[in-house]
Amino acid sequence: MIHGSKTFITNGVNSDYIVAASKTDSDVNAKGLILLFIERDLLRVNATKRDKLECKAFDTGEITFDNVRAPVINLLGEENKGFYYIMEYFVSERLLMAAASTSSAILALETTIEYLNMREAFEQTIENFKFYDTVLLRLLPK
Repeated sequence: MIHGSKTFITNGVNSDYIVAASKTDSDVNAKGLILLFIERDLLRVNATKRDKLECKAFDTGEITFDNVRAPVINLLGEENKGFYYIMEYFVSERLLMAAASTSSAILALETTIEYLNMREAFEQTIENFKFYDTVLLRLLPK
């Protein structure tokens, strides 16, 4: 039986299926974790949408399990190897997120510098102001 909840599930309120990590033995650490494929319309599986300030393109929610019974056939992979499957996936996910964040920051900096080079204030472009040389040019790659 699965009992518990997880918050900040991307598109969790829109899903038909859930891959859930569950402990088989609370006394062991990583070795007691399994991955289960669960249909969201099962009895005692609830999803609640959470409001957030950013990333409005997709919903974020909380999934709760109230003593849900999942058949053994829904086990993904080997029993008690769930932690290792998750860690294998997280490595590539975190690398992808770092690359996306870095490219977004570079684009934001380039867009800002382009704007500063064309925007005029007090009869001169902003690039001619003193702070431009002392602060912004330090951010540029050499």
